[in-house]
Amino acid sequence: MRHLAPALEELLRRADPTAHIYTELVAVDRTHLRRIKDDWADADGGLPISNMTPRDDGGLQLAEAQSTKIFHAAQDGFATNLDNTTPFDMAYIEWAGSDPANITLNAIKPYLHPFVDGNSGNQDVATWVLQVYALIKYDPNGLGSEEELTLLPLHAPIEQEAGTSAGVVTFDLTGIRIKPKAHIPFNADGGFTWKYPTTFIQIRGIQSDGTDATNIGWGKDSAVSDTKTTSGNILGSRQLSKPVGNEEQGTYADEAAANNRPYVTVSTGTFTTATVTFGNNPFDLGAAPSNAVEFVCRADVPVGTSMTYQVENDSAVYVNILDGQTVADIADLAKVQTYKMRATLTTNATSDVTPILREFGVREVTINDITDVASPRGATWGFNPVTLTAEIGQVNIVAIRDGILDFEDRVTEILAAHDIGSLFIRLWIGATNASKYDEWLHIDDYFIDDTEGLT
Repeated sequence: MRHLAPALEELLRRADPTAHIYTELVAVDRTHLRRIKDDWADADGGLPISNMTPRDDGGLQLAEAQSTKIFHAAQDGFATNLDNTTPFDMAYIEWAGSDPANITLNAIKPYLHPFVDGNSGNQDVATWVLQVYALIKYDPNGLGSEEELTLLPLHAPIEQEAGTSAGVVTFDLTGIRIKPKAHIPFNADGGFTWKYPTTFIQIRGIQSDGTDATNIGWGKDSAVSDTKTTSGNILGSRQLSKPVGNEEQGTYADEAAANNRPYVTVSTGTFTTATVTFGNNPFDLGAAPSNAVEFVCRADVPVGTSMTYQVENDSAVYVNILDGQTVADIADLAKVQTYKMRATLTTNATSDVTPILREFGVREVTINDITDVASPRGATWGFNPVTLTAEIGQVNIVAIRDGILDFEDRVTEILAAHDIGSLFIRLWIGATNASKYDEWLHIDDYFIDDTEGLT
């Protein structure tokens, strides 16, 4: 979905708004899209693409390089409360700096020891487990007047095989996209004890049978009992316990600072703007098109980043295109079977957020505007607030028969002329005095699941 253009917003806010919902029934005749991981290998030069990484979920993003955000790299002992019994030690980071709201973690590297008594024969840890939480609530008056913290896990537990000596263990978070500033804690007392987005980091050790390991430790520096601040962000440690009788899941008693500084490095990703080109392997419709040729340019574009899409015109010059534009909208571009195209992924000003190219290509389509005979009702969308993944949106489209009841109305004729799998509904918010591809708001595309008459 594109952002709401100021020109369209102005039309919507007028006392006599001229903008409204437009409904299109689109029939796809031929298509050539790149949208799964293997598709990106067709780029000029093949894989690896310079400064880019194909994602397991099918997208293409800028390659992520590690950049240390905050760290402490000294230790004179070990925190040993690394199991699920109370109390247990955690590191925390208050994100009080000026990092963008959608910053993502790239790696967490604690210094861990598999046998703190110095006897390797007593090692029973087989796997290290990382869990990152967001602080979502602080209550200074919990059960028994304890200060309580409510923590929300931000991912499934991440495991790393335990070695046979003490050292830094790297938990790679690439692709998980943990956003530590996505949650601002609620202070139940109305105060500002925890006023910044805060991440808690828990390390556990487990044996090969899945039970808690013993004789393990996380490096700590007891020579310094205060926190460490880097670029406004604060690194410290806390000792938490599970309060007896508290029925609220994810709530812990705050036993106060652990009086040491944890040995840990927290890294975020940095990105470099790059372009992917499909010139040697152009997009190919398979035959000369007779209907409209539409460009498909879909991406996740976080605030501060941008995408630029281009097609090579008849003069062998790359010109900008937008999602949904057709060949007829572009000067000096003929309707042909193949098109050379490229996309530029531009990171934000601080180079720590990447857009993700989701779909790129061309398709031959017949676009039927059915706004005057159809209206959308009951559109629904949903997403998982923890993983930030969306469900498939749904909408009901009610269409009238705009002629004699002889099954020759517009919608029935379109349905009869095409396989239902080649059709989809596209919804816009637009206006006749606004540019469709620059200023209209594309709401969503919907595949047709079923059709039925109304009584």
